[in-house]
Amino acid sequence: MYFSAQCKTYVGVDLTPENIELLNQKAAARGLNNVTGVVGDATKLNGIPSASFDVVLCLGPLYHLPPNERELVFAECHRICKSSGIAVFAYISKVGAYAGACIHDDLRANYPNADANRQVLQKGTDDLQPGLFFYTMPEEIELVAAAHGFAKIKNLGTDFFITKSVVDAMSDEKFALLRPLLDQMAFHESCTGMSNHAVLVCQKSPPSQQQV
Repeated sequence: MYFSAQCKTYVGVDLTPENIELLNQKAAARGLNNVTGVVGDATKLNGIPSASFDVVLCLGPLYHLPPNERELVFAECHRICKSSGIAVFAYISKVGAYAGACIHDDLRANYPNADANRQVLQKGTDDLQPGLFFYTMPEEIELVAAAHGFAKIKNLGTDFFITKSVVDAMSDEKFALLRPLLDQMAFHESCTGMSNHAVLVCQKSPPSQQQV
């Protein structure tokens, strides 16, 4: 809904039919003829032509896919993105997520622990739901992007879990004073690894600049 007024055509892809049905219902109710939802798999975007989008947003799939399937997603995003187009990849930072759990008021009694060290830090998976959530680091995600013909523009954190329980307990007045710090953390790449989620913004390199 948010992007409908900012683009000529928006196509939303999701693995769950119920989500797509809801998107299409909302778009129809609002008369948004340029918004369409289709059921699809981010690792194999059947039915979407190559080089057909100026902007490709991958906001969710990388949270739930192991490294081998993550490679397929990057390859498909590269395929459907136009030359010099923009691609955005959201991912979970293992250090940011784990560090946040270690100091969160409600979670720190259980963290750190040996199983989380093994699952999160060594394997890059969630310790409680290892088959559902997969983590990475800013440097790793940049290497994958570069290997698939994307040049980094920015790699920035979006939500810093280390502040979560503190923010939850704050008054609105005190939170207003904290926001400039949070804005700085989200603006500087030096802080990205300490964010729970992050976004890598890239440009698809022209064919002459892509690695062979």
